[in-house]
Amino acid sequence: MAAVQARMQASYQDHVSETQQLQGKIRTLQEQLGNGPDTQLARLQQENSILSDAFCQIRSQMESKQNAEVARLQEWCGKLMNELSEKSEVLQHEKQLRKSWKMKVAALERQMEQLQEKLGKKKKERTGARQQANYRSD
Repeated sequence: MAAVQARMQASYQDHVSETQQLQGKIRTLQEQLGNGPDTQLARLQQENSILSDAFCQIRSQMESKQNAEVARLQEWCGKLMNELSEKSEVLQHEKQLRKSWKMKVAALERQMEQLQEKLGKKKKERTGARQQANYRSD
């Protein structure tokens, strides 16, 4: 009977030990499960923070590049506007010169016509005077 009682005592001790081990595993799993979502949430928040920082940095770089490109294009546009303005002034000046020269040419042509008319009249007068002088001397 002592042997049976010793066996039962040993079996009971084995069951108690096994139960304690299983309860320890259950507690560990519950802690992991309890901490799991929090740990996962913390990891996701950290990952989100890293991605957000990277996004902000990339956006800042893109804005910088865009601002530099806009500044370059504005400078180029300004140069083109200055060039256009200068060429427009030159063109306007050339138009004025052309108009002035056309007016001078027209005035000179009128003057030449008047001189040719006077010359033609003088030739007629001389021819008429010669004919009269020849007629008188005859």
